[in-house]
Amino acid sequence: MEQKMTSNGGLSKARLGRMHGIMATHVESGEVPGLVTLVSRDGEIHVDVIGSIAIDGAPMQRDTIFRITSMTKPVTAVAAMILVEESCFRIAIQSRKPSPRPASHRGRYFQRFRRTN
Repeated sequence: MEQKMTSNGGLSKARLGRMHGIMATHVESGEVPGLVTLVSRDGEIHVDVIGSIAIDGAPMQRDTIFRITSMTKPVTAVAAMILVEESCFRIAIQSRKPSPRPASHRGRYFQRFRRTN
C-alpha cells in the first residue's frame, strides 16, 4: 500500500495518520480498489493516494480521473453552507407549519433557509 503526502504544514499529522488508516481499511477489505483523499486548510494541502485504479490494476495516482455521479445534493449542501457562512442565509431552527410528512414523521421540525439580506 503506497502513501504519498504533498504537504502537512498546519495539519495534524496524528489526524492525517488516522484518516489514512481508516481509508486504507476500505481498500484492504476490498470495498474499493483504491482512493485519493485531499484535505486543505488555510492554503495547506495534504493528498493521500492508496491502492489501485481497479482490482489488480495500475496503481492509483494523484491525478486519476474518477467518474462521479449523483452529486446534486452534496454540491447543493456545500453551496448552502457557504451562503450561511457568508451571512447570505440564516438557518431557522424551527418551522411553525406542520410537516407534510407521513404520520410516522409528524412532530419533527425541519430547518429552512430565510434570506437575511
